[in-house]
Amino acid sequence: MEIISIGEKIRRIRIYKGLTLKDLCSNRISISKMSCIENEKIKPDDSILKFIADKFDVDVEYLKQSIRDQIKNNIKVIMNDKNKFNYEAELEYNLNFAEKYNYNDLCVKLLHLLFNYFIEKSQINSAWILVPKYYGYIQKCFNDKNTAVYYMDIGKYLFKAEEYTQSLNYYNNVINISKRVCNNSILVEALYSKMKCLLMLKKYKEVYTLVDKLIELSECENEKLKKAKIYHLISVIYLRQNKNDFQKFRDISYSMYEKNLVEKANEMFDYAEVMFEMNMKDEALENLKNALQIYPNDDKEAKIKFILDIVCKLIKNDILNIAETLCNNVLNESIQLNNIVFIEKSYYYKSRIFEKKGDIVSAETYMSFSMDALLKFANKKMVYKRYMEMGNMYYRMKNTSESIKYFNFAVQIRKKL
Repeated sequence: MEIISIGEKIRRIRIYKGLTLKDLCSNRISISKMSCIENEKIKPDDSILKFIADKFDVDVEYLKQSIRDQIKNNIKVIMNDKNKFNYEAELEYNLNFAEKYNYNDLCVKLLHLLFNYFIEKSQINSAWILVPKYYGYIQKCFNDKNTAVYYMDIGKYLFKAEEYTQSLNYYNNVINISKRVCNNSILVEALYSKMKCLLMLKKYKEVYTLVDKLIELSECENEKLKKAKIYHLISVIYLRQNKNDFQKFRDISYSMYEKNLVEKANEMFDYAEVMFEMNMKDEALENLKNALQIYPNDDKEAKIKFILDIVCKLIKNDILNIAETLCNNVLNESIQLNNIVFIEKSYYYKSRIFEKKGDIVSAETYMSFSMDALLKFANKKMVYKRYMEMGNMYYRMKNTSESIKYFNFAVQIRKKL
């Protein structure tokens, strides 16, 4: 989706047709003026564009389409089919033109899309790098709508970074804006996000008081996928309250997902997480089993990431044999894909499984494998956390010298954060 200025279009077609500036201009336009048009020093009026289009035998509307119009059209095309394009590269390409020509409103739109793309892909460092530029353009296009969108995006970033209290503050700001401007579509998204934060903070009583309001506002949501997620959240809340309405809202959300098996599998994972907390172990395992069965195989990396999340949950709940089997399979697939992030995570989980089983030697070996892999891609914060964890691991193993060594490594990294 190449973006071409009006002058560049004219120059390219002229050269393609083998015409000189003199041939194109005839007696209608001066050569110097046409040269200025091609070099973007003069903007041609409609009559000149009509003359050039007739000369070239092309559609005048093609020549008329400005860079701004091309960017706007490209945004629509990219949003309609994310999977068809190199999404990140296309957004950055269009953003460069929007910045060059000072289309600040389009910069806001493109940064919003790019920021959310990074969050969806869990590339939170890439998202964070965008924040100063994103904030700068929000200031240039300041209004309630843009501010609310920006606050929502920052809230999502903080939620992904597990900074739930800070995320909650941003969602509350959006709720205040949406109430002030009477925009229920923004309000329902902000309230939904706020309730997710409260769940993560285990503020269940406060969540329960908001359920009826969310059900009421859900009627304002027209997008089926978003509405399904709202009903899913409500079903999770009712599950925690042990209410019969859990099944009702679960079934509604399932039906709304239709053929979207990824979202449906993620819902089952969420139910399993709550069921483990409520000592409903058999029901939790059944949900994880069903989630694994329905999760599509067309995106191998997404499937591996999902299985690793399940492995983590199984380890946390001491279901070690199933976790080990899944982890071994995922490790082999990760090696075939040559995905160092998945390889590292698989080694790490194997280490935790062996430690819980009492196999200290194997636990230590796989933690070393994991650390070697982690150092190939991790940032300082990730390395710091791993050194702290290794220090604690060796402390549990009563290996004081190794424990102190890794705690010292962590201290040195901490100084650089």
